Amino acid sequence: MEAFVDPVVNYIEDRLEEGGSVLALLLRYKRRVEWFDRAQLFKAAGKAPARAERLLDADLRRFLLDSGVDCPFSRRSDLAVEAASQVTEDQPLALETRIFARDPQFEVDHIREGFAQALAFAAEHTRPAGYLTVFNLSPERLVFCTSAARDQVPSIRTDGKRVFVVSVQVNPNAALDPETGRAARVEIEESFLVREPATR
Repeated sequence: MEAFVDPVVNYIEDRLEEGGSVLALLLRYKRRVEWFDRAQLFKAAGKAPARAERLLDADLRRFLLDSGVDCPFSRRSDLAVEAASQVTEDQPLALETRIFARDPQFEVDHIREGFAQALAFAAEHTRPAGYLTVFNLSPERLVFCTSAARDQVPSIRTDGKRVFVVSVQVNPNAALDPETGRAARVEIEESFLVREPATR
């Protein structure tokens, strides 16, 4: 019986999550940044590279709060003590943010760590799905190659959870591929994200 029921339950949960408000809000935020705010955010991130990830993360979570998400944080420790006491009944959000930049500290391994964290948040908060938002500060277009249909948000199912990956192009400049003349791309495969990093 479980073999039949579990896939049905997983399917229904995925559809609820995929059509849910969190994913819709993340896509709305992506459009807002890419249509209106990316030059301003890119400039702010460039002025404070050491704090760029925190700055962009705060901008997204402020947007989520303004859009009706009562607790846009993934951990209660992210809240001030007095604020945390006011939202004890609200479920933390299974959302992780990362930046991608042409810097060894913020390249593809940094994104893979973010994917693992989003997955861990989904498990910790007993949610069927987690979310990874990647702020792309490089001029190349960031593309996630997953098993999701081409017209859907990239997502990966693993360990009984689904993680949606939303890339936000913050860099207003576009690099061109010298061979094709089209926008240059950095592709990240699903197999890379789910693979355990090599031990040092």
